[in-house]
Amino acid sequence: MQDFDLEKRKELLDFARFCLEDEMDAVNNYFLVSPNFIERYSDKLGVFVSLYNKKELRACLGQMNSDLPLYKTIELMTSAAATRDY
Repeated sequence: MQDFDLEKRKELLDFARFCLEDEMDAVNNYFLVSPNFIERYSDKLGVFVSLYNKKELRACLGQMNSDLPLYKTIELMTSAAATRDY
């Protein structure tokens, strides 16, 4: 398990929030991920994404392992939590 410092945790949380906003946008604005971000978060790690509404858990999906880079796994699990966890 990889340990991330507070700055990296915030950066990943902001990225997940951006992915969620993009998923919920009716137009689906595709975004570009900076090369530095890709390099920093290219390790193949699993993630769990929990979505809350007013401190109430609304959705939680994830996977223990991934064959994809971390940033891509976050994008996919955020989308899945938002659209597939009822």
